[in-house]
Amino acid sequence: MKSMPHNQCRRCGRLHDEAWNMVDPDGCWAVTTAQCECGHVWTIIHTAAVNMPLVRNWIVRGCDPAQGPVAVVRSVPWQQFRLEGVTPTLVSAAS
Repeated sequence: MKSMPHNQCRRCGRLHDEAWNMVDPDGCWAVTTAQCECGHVWTIIHTAAVNMPLVRNWIVRGCDPAQGPVAVVRSVPWQQFRLEGVTPTLVSAAS
């Protein structure tokens, strides 16, 4: 798969400056969500690798609880993980 910027739609290739963001108050994770005019949506999770499954599962479960998951690691370098077709707002609305 071709590497693309995180603000670029993988369906049509448009770039997006506007996105919805949510940051953990303890500084353990951040989530950025974008929606393209073509209808494609995606979410980027920014966190330490050990926190990644926790944040991903929280999004897939419909962002419950609303304040976010309790992640444990914040002081190591963060990684990014892109979820295609999933946004916290869409998951919450469908629940």
